Amino acid sequence: MPTSAWLGERLGLRRLYLIALTAFSAFSALCGMAGGLDSMIAFRILQAIPGGVIPVTCVTILYRMVPPEKLGTAMGLYGFGIVVAPGVGPTLGGYLVEYVDWRLIFYINVPVGIVGTVTAIAVLPNFPGKRGRRFDLPGFVCIAAGLFALLLAVSEGQDWGWTGYRVPPASAWP
Repeated sequence: MPTSAWLGERLGLRRLYLIALTAFSAFSALCGMAGGLDSMIAFRILQAIPGGVIPVTCVTILYRMVPPEKLGTAMGLYGFGIVVAPGVGPTLGGYLVEYVDWRLIFYINVPVGIVGTVTAIAVLPNFPGKRGRRFDLPGFVCIAAGLFALLLAVSEGQDWGWTGYRVPPASAWP
């Protein structure tokens, strides 16, 4: 998220959104063309980078485009998509994998990305970027390390033991 905010300020939100959506669609196509597990993992990692930028950029664009009195409605509609997608996505993906071809779960993102890109070009106003702040590398490293440690503790805490030395109990936190 901090990287997305910095890039949005530097490149402009519209440009960043278009780049991220196009890159996500392109890497989705590459995932569908993957010839083996190694290339699939590499393409999924590459797909995740713009995939992480898109939601942050969307919310920021919403805050800039929508008047404050209508922001609740806009966020509700945005949230509706976030709530519905995890229900529809796995169901549709399971159907496609079972009855069509597993590659289609990636290829389906390509036409959606093309339509989204064309629509964004037509509808989104320009949010110009500006040169200003430098990238905070020490801050980025700290937040990345902290989030990695938190994710590791939460995902492995059951096996390691929640009170073990690798997962400090909440009472040990300052």
